[in-house]
Amino acid sequence: MRLGRWARTSGLLAAALLAGCDSQDGAEHDTAMVAARQAAEAELRGLGGTGTVLRGVHAYRQARDGATAVCGQVNLQDAGAASAFTLFVSVVTPREGGFAVEQHVATSGPTASRVFVETLLRCYEDGGPLPGQRPGAPPPMPPVPDRLPAEARAPVPPAPVSPGPAAPPLVPPVEAPQETATLRQNGNLRAHPNGGGALLRIVPSGTTVKVYGHASGGWLQVGDAQQPWGWMHNSLMR
Repeated sequence: MRLGRWARTSGLLAAALLAGCDSQDGAEHDTAMVAARQAAEAELRGLGGTGTVLRGVHAYRQARDGATAVCGQVNLQDAGAASAFTLFVSVVTPREGGFAVEQHVATSGPTASRVFVETLLRCYEDGGPLPGQRPGAPPPMPPVPDRLPAEARAPVPPAPVSPGPAAPPLVPPVEAPQETATLRQNGNLRAHPNGGGALLRIVPSGTTVKVYGHASGGWLQVGDAQQPWGWMHNSLMR
């Protein structure tokens, strides 16, 4: 970015005088645009010389300071770019007796990035900083349409998901068969096997018990469905 030289030419002053004589706002606006464009082109030719070629040049009124953004492409033939056009943005602000030109030309990577930003921020009507905006604050972004096209508003369908391998069918667990026994006669229920345990009680004949465990000598740990009671000899069972 470079603050350009003051462009003071008799042609520009004449254009300004003609604008003062014209009472119609549209004509004054057009004349100001022409004068700003001439100031920007004069500044560019000062950079590239008399062989400078411009194309696609447009002027846009800015939001404040009476500034004009002149945007387009330039071929600075005398600056070593005889066959290449590059983007430029010239911010032309009226000053007493002429114009101040802030010139942005994409002649390198950093300057190309700057020109790109300036193009987005200034190359439209009423672009640049707004009236009353804090000095030094970046200018606003270009206006965004308040309604998006129908294609942009349409919901994006979810991507199809390929089915994975089928899960195996659930098989209900098979409970192990419970071992039971029925007393064929009244039997002593003891605290320990092998007949040496304390007598807990007598279980009546015909009682069906659940077998929880086995011990040597034919002893069974028996009880009901909730918990074991004690030990009985299998000779009492059928």
